[in-house]
Amino acid sequence: MQNLPDARPDVAVSLSSAFLGFHSHAGFLQGLVEGGVWPGQIAGASSGALVAALAAAGMSPLEIFELLQTRRFRWSFFEWGMLYGGAFLPVHKRKHTGGIQGRAILRYLSGIFGGRRIEDCAPRLGLAVTNLSSRRAEIRTRGPLAETVVASCAFPGVISHQIIGGEALWDGGIAQNPPFMHWLGEAAVSRVLVHDVGVKDTPSADRIGLIPAFALAHDVVMAELHELRLEKFAEAGKTLERFRTASPRPGILVREKTGRACFELGRLSGRRAAETLSPSPALPAL
Repeated sequence: MQNLPDARPDVAVSLSSAFLGFHSHAGFLQGLVEGGVWPGQIAGASSGALVAALAAAGMSPLEIFELLQTRRFRWSFFEWGMLYGGAFLPVHKRKHTGGIQGRAILRYLSGIFGGRRIEDCAPRLGLAVTNLSSRRAEIRTRGPLAETVVASCAFPGVISHQIIGGEALWDGGIAQNPPFMHWLGEAAVSRVLVHDVGVKDTPSADRIGLIPAFALAHDVVMAELHELRLEKFAEAGKTLERFRTASPRPGILVREKTGRACFELGRLSGRRAAETLSPSPALPAL
């Protein structure tokens, strides 16, 4: 059983959207623990939402890492229909927006979380989703945990939007990456540590195709939104710091060796983040 530092109510952690960035996010949390820091609140988008939820449901960073390394987790997103576009066939009562319906990962997470709800978690948890029904970006702090995590992880075109309470919810990283604005009115939270994963790669001008162009355009929109949100955060007297882990982009089925490497890189980022605070006595490294 891994010992965790006492949670700091003034510190919140936001784990950003990253393609299969689970291991790096878990490593970041491990680095915080080693530096004597544990947040009073945590939030996440997409892959960050899954790791944040596991932590808020009571799993330590090392336990999360062990879970991520299992074959069962690596195959938890797999659905046979994804091989032939089954989700898009006109045999379903509802329409789908991804090759994966999300049923397999929902079964898997339901086995871990049971009937737990977001509001039952500690640290307090926020999960970013894009509400297609209301046309709003949301950070949900109440609702079914497993279902909301799957919705936040529903990468456009890959995993279909999820229907919760009659509303269509999609990838949390579309408009809330990283998610932190729900802490604007939280008097206790004064410092937010954001963990980003991956390398910002821009192809040369003559190599930009349609899909990369849309991705880059989305990055531009998100950067502008982020600056506006930061201004509001600063006006409220709050501090936000971003820490990026330049981990390799993993394959669809993350190999154990790659997962361990990503975890270690994230751990180093977490140690750097912890050093910016005045932590409790540091815990020994792995």
